[in-house]
Amino acid sequence: MKPILTIGIPTCDDQRALWFTLIDLQRTRRDLGLTDQVEILVISQSAKETHIKAEREHVAEIQNARYLHLPEPQGAGPAKQAVFDHATGNAVCCIDSHVILDTGVLARLVAFAATIDDGLYFGPNLRRRLINADGKPAIVGTHYLPRYGGNGNWGDWATHPSADNPHAAPFEINSCGTGCFVAKRETFLGFHAGVRGHGGIEPYIPQKYRQAGRSVKCLPWLRWIHLYGYSDGSPYKGFAWSVKARNDLLGFAELGYPSFQMIQSNYTAPGRLSLDRFTEIAREVGALDRLQQMPAPAALQAAPAAIPDSDHRRLIIGVLSADNEQARYRDKREAIRQTWGKDLPEDVELVFLVGRPDLVALPDKRGDMLLLPCPDDYQHLTEKTIWFCRWLVANRKFSRVLKCDDDTYVHVQRILGRDRMTADYVGTPTPQRVAAGRPFETASGGAGYLLSPRAVSIVAASEPTKEWQEDVHVAQVLHAAGINLTKSRQFHAGKQTIPGPDNQQVTAHYVTPERMREIYLQLGCLNINRDKHIVIS
Repeated sequence: MKPILTIGIPTCDDQRALWFTLIDLQRTRRDLGLTDQVEILVISQSAKETHIKAEREHVAEIQNARYLHLPEPQGAGPAKQAVFDHATGNAVCCIDSHVILDTGVLARLVAFAATIDDGLYFGPNLRRRLINADGKPAIVGTHYLPRYGGNGNWGDWATHPSADNPHAAPFEINSCGTGCFVAKRETFLGFHAGVRGHGGIEPYIPQKYRQAGRSVKCLPWLRWIHLYGYSDGSPYKGFAWSVKARNDLLGFAELGYPSFQMIQSNYTAPGRLSLDRFTEIAREVGALDRLQQMPAPAALQAAPAAIPDSDHRRLIIGVLSADNEQARYRDKREAIRQTWGKDLPEDVELVFLVGRPDLVALPDKRGDMLLLPCPDDYQHLTEKTIWFCRWLVANRKFSRVLKCDDDTYVHVQRILGRDRMTADYVGTPTPQRVAAGRPFETASGGAGYLLSPRAVSIVAASEPTKEWQEDVHVAQVLHAAGINLTKSRQFHAGKQTIPGPDNQQVTAHYVTPERMREIYLQLGCLNINRDKHIVIS
């Protein structure tokens, strides 16, 4: 009898964990009468003879189970690919050798396997306590956010709100950990043949399915428990940064995903690879050739050449703010409108940058507010800045851009009058950013920094990463493009020194709305009448 489902288990010198996974599957098949319908296939890359012997013995005693040993360890991708190459079931559920399926999952898998389509399916990863104090399932995550985590691996776990209900409808996801996934055997699209060691599969295989027009979904009932951490160290190899970077760059060379900037930012972070080594690997695998062939992102498709010359701005100022009901943000914006942002020259434009993903899919300017399709919180400042730059490239002609915070005082005329501020990237360096061991200097985002059209286009083409400090992200992508910070003491990251008649200061940071009005008055630009109304003298 041909099995309906193959449970494929890649393993490597992990025979103790494998034993528990096998016994749990064998017991469940026996209790449900599914032994003939569910095949077990173990793909081993173990190098230790003691483990190989134990693995063979484990599998030999289990009915409808097979064991295949690969001649040498090649990594997660080749082992999972071998599962599909040697399986016989209509569908394949590939699980790591330290994964156990939750109660009831195997029976649903068999029914699902009989009519599975050409999609790629994942499920919620459960914590070992299985259930929370409130009675809801303890879920690690249902999918990955499409970015690198702090450990340098692809994906940050996130949980869909419907995952508490195992009967909820499947939902689309970007990607997920491959500790447990399901696909139809005959139409499986396959991992990249060049991948070795760790990495290169989590962002790759979902994107390959999407580009083929297929679905990538989470099944709320496909719940699994994963062993995290080994007291005596992980038995798995291939975690070198150069190996993982090569794997992701192979994926980029084929699929153009993740973005080159995102991969580079992750693997050239402090303590990982030098930019020269990363570039060498990218050239070897053809990633640089793919990068040159890629079109601009969709948000950059509008041609700046179509913008009339009459709309050219000498300076555009983007002020990071927030669009919520907290009065402090409204007060800050109003203080700017009443002081340094009032009566600007016609060729200077001021926009407040706020996130409103509920309202817009692309940046949309409404009055002096630029609504951006990203979350409106501190952790997404990098995305705000990237979307601001994309809007600039698509909709404006300009000579310079200043990006600052909504508690920054800006002396606009001094920026316009300083010919020396014509470099690509100008600002005051932030000491703590340099102390963090980065090979580049970072301009203070709060004090403000100036960008040229060239620098804006580079930031616009980048992708957000785990790095939520937007000033670090900007410095990093510019450094990778050969642009380093031109230091200027006229930008000030503190409130101790402010623009005044006796200095040439351009900005001051951490300025309250009240202090902003005081500075404006001290500069001789403001009179306050008896009724406390602001008038220009």
